Amino acid sequence: MGAAFKTDLGIREDDPRNVARDITKNAEGQRTEMIRSRPLPALGIAAGAGFIFGGGLRSRIGFALVGMVARVLMREAAMAVVAGQRSNGNRYFEDRKRA
Repeated sequence: MGAAFKTDLGIREDDPRNVARDITKNAEGQRTEMIRSRPLPALGIAAGAGFIFGGGLRSRIGFALVGMVARVLMREAAMAVVAGQRSNGNRYFEDRKRA
């Protein structure tokens, strides 16, 4: 009777409001799981957002600090890409030797 009642009111499963509510619940669960599994990166993200939204970029020191952090993160990302390409390249040559 519940499903029929909802259908009689015009509320369907594919109603955009229901889809948005489901996505929101899913995102909340994923965010909670990420915070529980990795609390330190979550704390760092929260601290960085608070710094930026709190006006930390208005000062020269704040701007310089964000620039340094951005450089470190970009260097780490580049190293991860290079390491990934090297490991993929090594697997390619190992597969070629087996064939």
